[in-house]
Amino acid sequence: MCSSDLICIEPFDASREPTDLSSEYKSCEHQFKRLKQAIFDTQDCGIEIYPFMGFALNKLNQPGELTKLQAWWEENGYSAAERSSCRNAKLCPGKAMGIKLYPPLGFNPCPENLPPAYPEFYQWCVDKDIPLTVHCQESSYCVDDRQKKACNINTHPRNWMRLFQSNPHLKNLRINFGHFGGEGQDRKSTRLNSSHQI
Repeated sequence: MCSSDLICIEPFDASREPTDLSSEYKSCEHQFKRLKQAIFDTQDCGIEIYPFMGFALNKLNQPGELTKLQAWWEENGYSAAERSSCRNAKLCPGKAMGIKLYPPLGFNPCPENLPPAYPEFYQWCVDKDIPLTVHCQESSYCVDDRQKKACNINTHPRNWMRLFQSNPHLKNLRINFGHFGGEGQDRKSTRLNSSHQI
């Protein structure tokens, strides 16, 4: 049996449906409020929760969504200065530490025809030093073979190679590539080889 003075949890908080941020109950805002309440309810249990706010990039195709996200972050996310100060002082659990991108929700993080709002989002993350966690596993959350094929395209490492090759100014983008290269794959797979190149 193990014991610990501190349990740190970094949950992914996001809607499974690509609704806009103002949509009640399914919105990330609503889910984050519920998560903050759960954090408050467990604060005396020795558990510290530092969530990553989930965001579907295809929401950026709607006017004003990046501005909404930025306003939300100012109120609910840790600034780079606050994260840096945690070396000397404890952070207060509950604010968002970063943003989680989950391409199986139906978006490619860097499609061949890159929407203008995507580089603007990534540049904002660089400017604010907001860390990203991205899901890169093949055969992710899918309900049928057609969706599985789209998921595998959206989570492929070549998307990130394309982003960095065509946008060298994003070289300081902080990314944690979850399941990068896939799981249980052949060492010669193009997915795994692409992940090593990044």
